[in-house]
Amino acid sequence: MTGKPSFHDEEFFNGIYTADRIVSGSTKTTRFRGADAREWMTFLRSSGVIELLATWRAEDREKKAPGGVKPKIDDLAILTVVMMLLSEQSMIFVREMGRVFEHRLDDEARRELGIAHLYDNDKPNDWYFLAWRAMHRIIDLWDAWPAPRRLLTRDERSSLDALRDKNIERRAHERSMTFTNTLLEATAQNLPRAVRRQRLALSVDQTVLRAPSQKNRWPRENGVEQPMFIAGTDKEQPKYAMELEADLYPIDKGEKERVFSKHTKENGKASVKQARSRWLLAYTANLIIDVNEDPTGDPTEAPQLIRGASLTTPNKGIGFHTVELVKNIQERGYDIARLSSDLGYSAGLTMEDFHRPMRELGVGLVFDYNRANQTGVRGQVGGAKLVEGGQFCPGTPKRLLDATVRRNNKEIDNVEWSQQIDERDAYRLHKKEGPDANGNVKMRCPALGPSATAECPLRKLDKRASPDKERRQVLRANVPKQTDKVCCQTSITVRPEDGEKMNQMLPYGSKEWSKTYRRDRNSIESFNAFIKTGPERIADSSARRLRGLAAQQFLLAMLTTAANIRKIVTFLAAKHRAPKDRDRRVAKGLTPVPAQRTRRRDAEGMSNYRADYVRPELSPFPTSGPAVDPPPRT
Repeated sequence: MTGKPSFHDEEFFNGIYTADRIVSGSTKTTRFRGADAREWMTFLRSSGVIELLATWRAEDREKKAPGGVKPKIDDLAILTVVMMLLSEQSMIFVREMGRVFEHRLDDEARRELGIAHLYDNDKPNDWYFLAWRAMHRIIDLWDAWPAPRRLLTRDERSSLDALRDKNIERRAHERSMTFTNTLLEATAQNLPRAVRRQRLALSVDQTVLRAPSQKNRWPRENGVEQPMFIAGTDKEQPKYAMELEADLYPIDKGEKERVFSKHTKENGKASVKQARSRWLLAYTANLIIDVNEDPTGDPTEAPQLIRGASLTTPNKGIGFHTVELVKNIQERGYDIARLSSDLGYSAGLTMEDFHRPMRELGVGLVFDYNRANQTGVRGQVGGAKLVEGGQFCPGTPKRLLDATVRRNNKEIDNVEWSQQIDERDAYRLHKKEGPDANGNVKMRCPALGPSATAECPLRKLDKRASPDKERRQVLRANVPKQTDKVCCQTSITVRPEDGEKMNQMLPYGSKEWSKTYRRDRNSIESFNAFIKTGPERIADSSARRLRGLAAQQFLLAMLTTAANIRKIVTFLAAKHRAPKDRDRRVAKGLTPVPAQRTRRRDAEGMSNYRADYVRPELSPFPTSGPAVDPPPRT
């Protein structure tokens, strides 16, 4: 054949456009074998998720008459096909599931899935419909937000909102979380025993998932939509929406206001305007991953995995979801060393929703503080100053108490701040005993006891204390005029409620805190990028073509499971290659392990992504005047 091949050229046509491709309408025609089906069926059965679905279905059918046609495709078959698609990094579209059932299963795989009899009759099956029904039988088990899958008017939306039940919604969230976390735990149990961890350090974050439809509701007040009207009339402007459980989320997290415009029947004008393009209609995924308990340890010793995940409406139930995910991890038998979080959790959530439940679960927190209202002195207990999660001597120099405030105001740099944080630590109260059954801790003045770190005019140095040890001096000028309990008693009682929202397990600003917090945050941000830009593409709404919160929860469960499996496979592949890579380097006369390289942007200070970066003020380049050399062309 010469020249450009023609579509009608038989040799070209038969060589590329095979019958399988034409009939299936897809270029993916590789057959899934019986061994593939058995592999994923074993994984799903061992996870316990099939029994879980059967239990929920039995609960929902309680006190109802038996009946209905037995489904042609059961839970195990549809989930197996989903896992097979994910294993080849395909999108889990219903159309793709239907193609697998119709064209891509060999005879043995059909028998393994228990659907071989469906291919024996002469009447063709609608495999897309069968796959859709099988998948939605699972989703319906936690769908507390049923709605027509079309654009809805405001009246239709209001009617659906009135039918929502908070208790049913809560149970639905619990079921979807359990389904997701059961699958995630199954991936962790498939790790080699040598790298499984029973004690976990965790980091939590939210990641935004763009909703498939971007048509949003009117702005709401107290949960009720406030429609706009056509100017000069009492006629309401029609507005349609589909994703009722999605909500607006700022592309730039710094955005505070989301009221784009507000019309009334009287004026018909917009009193507030803002660009809608700066906001997404989205869901938010809550992800908890495991991180190195030792922040200086080798991150390649074990793969970092998602240990808990859930999906919800932005800014709704963040505390509830986080607490429930942590509880679920503990119920699986894990000890939790710590939980790191960003300001959205530590500053954005109330004590009742986040800090207190975590303390009651025995989970230590590591987080940063809001610069505006959480740094510096924030109260006292027994005369001791409450500063950034710690209790300090009332005679601590003010410059040290306000070190973080001064750093935030650019009065000192990060190096000075770190030095002053270390200096301030000598004035921190020491634990004497506790906590007791109620969580109360006895704390004592830093100038008391054999391990005193400060000397104070009000206290005699303990006879057991080393006289040669260097200690910070409390200046008489800094001693409070009216002494309180901490200066008079041998100890004070610090209750869990004292500074509860500020308390964390590591001294804020210390070297240990900095290493831990930065490594934990970097780890989860890296995992977010891994799952967003990888084959799972969870941030891409075109990869999640199902409507409604419950359906999106199902997709998140399957995609996070696939991400964990990909992490584990990558880890095992690297371990398998390591000896060969080491031998190859030794044969070339190189070191067995390549030296860790510093990125050029870090070595040469090209990156602006650092805490002490100050953006320079810029001005336009002059086009005329004596400062221009050479003068501009004319």
